[in-house]
Amino acid sequence: MIDCLVSPRRVTLLELGKPDATILDVTAGNRMMWKVKDNPCVVFLDKEPALAIPPDVLATWDRLPFPDNYFSVIVFDPPHLIRSNPPPYFTNPKEKYNWYGWFKTRREMVVSIIGADKEFARVAPMVLLKWYEDEVPVDNIVGLLKSFKPELYKKWRANELSRKKRSGGSTWWVKLVRRVGA
Repeated sequence: MIDCLVSPRRVTLLELGKPDATILDVTAGNRMMWKVKDNPCVVFLDKEPALAIPPDVLATWDRLPFPDNYFSVIVFDPPHLIRSNPPPYFTNPKEKYNWYGWFKTRREMVVSIIGADKEFARVAPMVLLKWYEDEVPVDNIVGLLKSFKPELYKKWRANELSRKKRSGGSTWWVKLVRRVGA
């Protein structure tokens, strides 16, 4: 793991041992969405060092340690919860593998995603946004990524993703393409 939180700097794919990587997952967490957890085509970035599966790069969305136009696509699956205190299952050490994170306030969420927008546009021409629409509508999140225009929305109902009973929210995948001049 390369730590760019303590000493910010640029990172190369060769340094990471992933010379063929074209995808940057900026919210890797424990790589729950990835069938292949050590995919050589993906650079896994997260700000949390104490995950069950450590990220390749320790950094934040608003300070990506990569040169301009370095990746083909960014995968962005930000926290969908807004909580002033962590839910009980986030503080249970047995649930470490299910780490997902949350924002403390709606303002923190907005500021964080707006800050990421310019960095995403600098590093890649496309973003694949995964959003669970329970508390905040997907269009509100897409509207914060002003450097990109949405090209495709795909909606999955929770019951299509698993047999577990969940709340009434839907999971969205949105393909966003960098606007000309962004």
